[in-house]
Amino acid sequence: MILCLWLLLANQVVGAQPSSISINISANTVTLGDPIIVWGHIDPPVIGAIVSISYIRPDGPTVNKQVTTSLLSTYEVAYVPDRAGSWSVIASWTGNQRYEGATSSTRSFTVVGLPIGTSRITCIADALSTVQGTSVRIQGAVTPGLSTSVVIEFSIDGTLWSILTTVISSSNGNYSYIWIPERTGTYFVRASWLGSAETKGATSSVLHIMVHPAYEADFSISADPSVRTVDPGKTTTFTVTLVSLYGFDREVSLSVINLPTGTTSSFNPASVSKNSSSVLTVSTSPSTPAGTHILTITGGALDRTRAANVSLSVTASVISPRCMIATAVFGTSLAPEVQLLRAFRDDLVMSSFAGKEFMKVFNLWYYSFSPLVATFIADRPIARQATQIALGPIIEILGFSSTIRLFPPFNSESQVVAVGLIASALIGLVYVLPSLTILHVMYRYRPEEDT
Repeated sequence: MILCLWLLLANQVVGAQPSSISINISANTVTLGDPIIVWGHIDPPVIGAIVSISYIRPDGPTVNKQVTTSLLSTYEVAYVPDRAGSWSVIASWTGNQRYEGATSSTRSFTVVGLPIGTSRITCIADALSTVQGTSVRIQGAVTPGLSTSVVIEFSIDGTLWSILTTVISSSNGNYSYIWIPERTGTYFVRASWLGSAETKGATSSVLHIMVHPAYEADFSISADPSVRTVDPGKTTTFTVTLVSLYGFDREVSLSVINLPTGTTSSFNPASVSKNSSSVLTVSTSPSTPAGTHILTITGGALDRTRAANVSLSVTASVISPRCMIATAVFGTSLAPEVQLLRAFRDDLVMSSFAGKEFMKVFNLWYYSFSPLVATFIADRPIARQATQIALGPIIEILGFSSTIRLFPPFNSESQVVAVGLIASALIGLVYVLPSLTILHVMYRYRPEEDT
């Protein structure tokens, strides 16, 4: 019966949550020299995650690019294929402390070559969304590759165009220009070249670049989970994460206030930087008041402080039930044998969910008869001596079984299940097996009845 209870009450510890990443492409067919735009998002939202984009070329090799997710957990990247044929692309991210990594489905597209006598020019930017005062790199290539004059133009409304600059492409047709937008809003940008005697000129597709007002670099902090329940004298943890906003790159010192009486805390590490995490450990004591306490976690850097609240629920202190029979047998609750039994129950079994649920069932059974047995034993020296002998193996077995907690690979739930299995097996071996053996011998060698 005890063995079945241990197995039924085992609890599995939940790890990182699963995530997914989507992928989309701008076209199923592009002309050699034109960019292919890949975009998508991570779900649940993750800010500042590094997404790896793998382009598989027609001849087999892979071209790898990386991009960081935005404040909306989205990513976007443009790439100009350098070979005609069938391509495929896939996106992935490695995950973090909270979420498992994920890989997207595979998207395929075809790159077609240029007709004789025609050309193509591309125009891409390293950022399609930027902040006023921040530089943007506009770049592209003329196909077929040659050194020529490339005109870069911009428009505010998409109809009236003004020349931004003229640059000279390299011998392979590549060009580049660093531009700092002067106003906020949407810019339309394109590039063109006039052509030559053998090749017609071309104009690129139009880029839409959004320029946002310049915001001051800032940060926010969050804590997971937002609610923890703990018994007096136990510890619990929260994961505190810093999210960098608008390029914030300073180190933030962490602290926590509004701790209840008899409670201490520590951070590991004590400070965090851009998009990193720290573990807050909260340790209660037997004197920590029961109830729900709102803790405020603060992060400070220079002249600013940001905060996040979490809830710490401390359960009501429960007086540890007496080991009534053992106390009566050994004469005092301070006897080493009684202390071992109490420590086994309170420090090991009660440290896990499975153990607590087991003790609820066990206590209903044990305390239904233990007061009467303890009273009977306490008044009869011979009964006390006999019960001491009977309890001896149990005490040794529980002491030996509890050593399983010394092995690091076991968590609290696994410890309780393993200890329960070991203790149940040994108790059966010491107490049940001899009795069954005696009954078997008595049955086998019983006197035969006269017929």
